[in-house]
Amino acid sequence: MAIMIKGGTILSGGEKRENPGLFLKDGKIAGPAQAEPARILDAGGGYILPGLVDIHTHGALGRDFTEGTQTAFDTITRFAVRHGVTSQVATLFTMPMAQILRCIQFARGYRRHPQGAQILGLHLEGPFISPERCGAQASDAVLPIAPETYAPLLAQADAIRMITLSPHCAQAEQMVRAFCQRGVKVAGGHDDGYEPMIAKCFDTGMRHAVHLFCAMSSARFRQGEKVAGLTEMALLDDRVSVELIADRAHTTPALIALACKCKPADKVCLVSDMLSVGGLPPQEEPYSIRIPGVEKALEVEIGPRSAKLAGSNHNAGGITALDRMLRNMVEDGVPLEAAARMATENPALAIGARQKGRIEQGLDADICILDQDLQVRYTIIAGEVVYQKEV
Repeated sequence: MAIMIKGGTILSGGEKRENPGLFLKDGKIAGPAQAEPARILDAGGGYILPGLVDIHTHGALGRDFTEGTQTAFDTITRFAVRHGVTSQVATLFTMPMAQILRCIQFARGYRRHPQGAQILGLHLEGPFISPERCGAQASDAVLPIAPETYAPLLAQADAIRMITLSPHCAQAEQMVRAFCQRGVKVAGGHDDGYEPMIAKCFDTGMRHAVHLFCAMSSARFRQGEKVAGLTEMALLDDRVSVELIADRAHTTPALIALACKCKPADKVCLVSDMLSVGGLPPQEEPYSIRIPGVEKALEVEIGPRSAKLAGSNHNAGGITALDRMLRNMVEDGVPLEAAARMATENPALAIGARQKGRIEQGLDADICILDQDLQVRYTIIAGEVVYQKEV
């Protein structure tokens, strides 16, 4: 049955407007209400957003996308819709090439759970990253950038939405060109680079930077001169979109404000970078996150805002969902319509998902309805209600 959403305020494209009556039919946004039977959803007093789009997320509720199983994908995507997320890019940790290829084969044939978010492809966060900037990833699974090492992934490019690589590696520019030509979005991150090589990658087609301010190069002395790193280069280049983990642990309000001041309005993307421990309670013993093919487990402890490497104060990854980040942004002074854009349209644009992220006639009927406190009331995917908050 079609859906008619009445009342509420629409937040789309960085703008706010009163809802004249939003009609969803046949999986698409059909425009103003039409004279035919429809399920009525009342958004009165609340907000109507495009479905949230998370382009950098690893797992939830004890499951990880690297498992490459129906149970793992279903668990993670069902968790996502409770937080207003209608689309995800399944992000894989650095692991041996055989395991990456196994996950790619599974993802290509994955059948979406009826109450789960859509998977828009894979994001390979490695293995072509800097051993010096691995963060919580396995340094022994890192591969050097060379045509023979990334050739197996080029052959599977249809299932890969985005790949993160280190722009300081010797043949990074060639790799950027090769994947861009196959339609894969190339991001910079986990690097130890500096100005000339980063600029070359941007000019070649790298248009995105993962988790800004985290596990990436920044300004430093090199051969007696102060040079910019990926952090500064990404902030300066208007062609490049950036990710923010707005959990107040990976990025503080001051860093959020800096990014918003430097970047165009359509180039800031909220991401969860959620680990498999997202949604799990803190416990006395560390959680062990096991990545296929990686001998040593990642030991993490759940803190109040992020997962920490066990026995340290270093962030290992996110545990905060996008709806909470949206509220954080607003609480920290970002206008609601701008924050909404960062969780919807901007990430969709960053990965080329042009049917997502906006409320316009003819686009996919992926909708998130929030109450006046910005809590998720309904999540709608392709015109079907997949989550409704219990009252």
